[in-house]
Amino acid sequence: MFIRRIVLNHFRNYSQIDVNFGLNRIYITGNNGIGKTNILEAIYYLTLGRSFRKADDKALIQHGYDEASIYLEYFSEKDNKDHHLSCVINSSYKVFAVDDEKVKSLSQILGKLIAVYYEPSLVFFFKDEPEQRRKLLDEACSQLSPQYLFAIGRRRI
Repeated sequence: MFIRRIVLNHFRNYSQIDVNFGLNRIYITGNNGIGKTNILEAIYYLTLGRSFRKADDKALIQHGYDEASIYLEYFSEKDNKDHHLSCVINSSYKVFAVDDEKVKSLSQILGKLIAVYYEPSLVFFFKDEPEQRRKLLDEACSQLSPQYLFAIGRRRI
């Protein structure tokens, strides 16, 4: 799977950004506070429908605006085709689409784009309580299997 392009509108600190990626490895570099992590957060948002930062959706919308949007194009090796995922985020709703078709349920985006977020602060991950490890594994496995997501959702009831 290769991400080809991402477009953000009023997402975090971006009024509008349109980035095309090549097929080689992608490195996002720059000074602190310019929005590198915001791009990663937008990509991750399209995998599970939520931020890895634990932020509520309102925090994702640029100050002074009512909604934000994310549009992402990617190439899937499963079917050798280009696809796109998109989302409009409002403080009271979010709407996802796969290949320009609105989805009725968030579970319909799972597995389309797979991402695991790991940061340096997680270096203590293996020393701490198993709950954090379990959560990371649950999130990763949920992207691969809607049945797994359903099972862990029922487990927490």
